[in-house]
Amino acid sequence: MRARLGLLVLCLTFTAARAAPPGDAIALDPPPQAPAPKMLEMSIPSHGSRLFGVFYQAGGEGAHPTLVMLHGFAGYEQNEDLAQAARRAGFNVLLFHYRGAWGSEGAYSLAHCIEDTQAVLAYLRGRAQLLAVDTSRLVLAGHSVGGHVAGIVASRDPSVAGVAMISAANRRLAMMRPGWADETRARFEGELGPLRGATAAGLITELRSHAGEWDLVHLAPHWAPRPVLVVTSDDRFRDEDDAIAEAVRTAGGSHLTAVHLDTDHAYSGGRLALTRTVLDWLAQFSADP
Repeated sequence: MRARLGLLVLCLTFTAARAAPPGDAIALDPPPQAPAPKMLEMSIPSHGSRLFGVFYQAGGEGAHPTLVMLHGFAGYEQNEDLAQAARRAGFNVLLFHYRGAWGSEGAYSLAHCIEDTQAVLAYLRGRAQLLAVDTSRLVLAGHSVGGHVAGIVASRDPSVAGVAMISAANRRLAMMRPGWADETRARFEGELGPLRGATAAGLITELRSHAGEWDLVHLAPHWAPRPVLVVTSDDRFRDEDDAIAEAVRTAGGSHLTAVHLDTDHAYSGGRLALTRTVLDWLAQFSADP
């Protein structure tokens, strides 16, 4: 019986491999590489605290394009499937937790998320040779609050090669709606468990006080000349994200990719579609600079 099951698994594996096109990073592992791909546990300094994360290092010789992936609030969805697929496609990928999130030291705040992402980019640039990072092909991608942070940081750092915003949690329109503060406070309070040093009231005050400075529609002209990916879903941020894409077009952005997927905010019903969208967009960074 075990032999027959083993043969069945082998046949299914062979069939899947034969059906997938060569080099398909969603369906196939890469051929053996030297040096081999590996996973590194990371402890990255940021403003006197340590940020914990993981670095998925791509296999093969030379420096690799590198993707920094930013999780949302409060970070339950890590998008590790996207990270692994990007590594199979030849990218280094860094996933990390902001200060005060999921065991990282310090206190959580939205301003700290921005500072921590800047610290991570500086860390990668300072250790580019050790980590095989091509600093000319550093790309930011974020989901929800992570997408908001990615857009803010990319607007301040012209050396970021491209920015992907997946259901970015821009709140410009929502903040104008009566009752927004009470709704948001209740949502924040329900998700503070993995976060340390933050309060719902404090986060709302941050959003209000930085409303103009952190508005991605306002910041869009800063990244319009670079490759930009805006992915939307059937969630409360769709109108905001459509406005971001339109702002890029209005600013003359000729490297915009805008994609809508019919699924929820976590892309629960479209993980492969999301992965394909991100990989297709990342392909432009794979060629030799």
